[in-house]
Amino acid sequence: MSISCVQRRLLAIAAILTTILVATVPGSAYASSGPDWFGWGVHVDFQNSTWRVLYVTYVGTNNPTPQVLASSVQDISAHCVQQGTGTLTYPTANSAFFDGKTYIRCELPALSAGLSALGYTPPSGSNPICPCALGAGPFWVDAHVRQINPAGGTMPLFDASDRGVRLNLVTNSGKVRTQMMAAQNLAATPRVFTSYTSPERTIDPAGNRDVMGWHGRAMVRVADHFGWLNYLTDPAWRTFFKNDVFNNILGVWHESPSVSGTTTITSGYELGMGGGDLYIGYSPATGKYFQGELVVGGIEPGCKGS
Repeated sequence: MSISCVQRRLLAIAAILTTILVATVPGSAYASSGPDWFGWGVHVDFQNSTWRVLYVTYVGTNNPTPQVLASSVQDISAHCVQQGTGTLTYPTANSAFFDGKTYIRCELPALSAGLSALGYTPPSGSNPICPCALGAGPFWVDAHVRQINPAGGTMPLFDASDRGVRLNLVTNSGKVRTQMMAAQNLAATPRVFTSYTSPERTIDPAGNRDVMGWHGRAMVRVADHFGWLNYLTDPAWRTFFKNDVFNNILGVWHESPSVSGTTTITSGYELGMGGGDLYIGYSPATGKYFQGELVVGGIEPGCKGS
């Protein structure tokens, strides 16, 4: 049976459409040229006098400009429980006060499984730890806190040691610093972390808003993609991270008043690819607690992709 001219045209159109559909499948696209970076994160806030913990995974590219290629968001609030000998109270319906005896513990989904669901295999493959190149993926920690205990010393806000990141506040005589810790060796006992600490500033009774991170352009894009960091009151934070935070530069942003600065970082870090626990207001590594009011905050560790 001969094929008419119309039939040939229809077959050609069908072949083109099939090619387009295959090219848009994430797994197929990643196979030819993998994303430039991937990451995970948690965002903690409080609504109606209870906690809300959102967990995200994502992959992204730097070209032609930083953008998120694929992502997922899970509400893991039901996988979190209050622990300790004290009581979590709520100064407002949208904030929680940690009394130095109480914390929240959350079970985190496996990062490797989350990335697999996005059609992506990280450069570490099935290994439980992924080495990350310096400054090559968006990485930040952030928090809005009030009523900080000025004599609390080093107080943990978020501890995800199983996954390779911690966020602390360091107080002394009415002054406070933000301390970000990234894992250098997750297989060691005890685990080895490198600390990055912000300049000292006076504790503001009205609240302190702080962000520390690197790969600023991608960091801003990821934050905007998920709607994080919208609690920052000065929009200049975006310009600062986009223009001044790149390669091996760590950026620090503080409000209020708005103060920014940079420092040079010298080593890579590691991400845990399994599950693990997130501690809010406590660190099992030190046995210390946070004492103060948490409004909102999170950790967003990213890594170089392939």
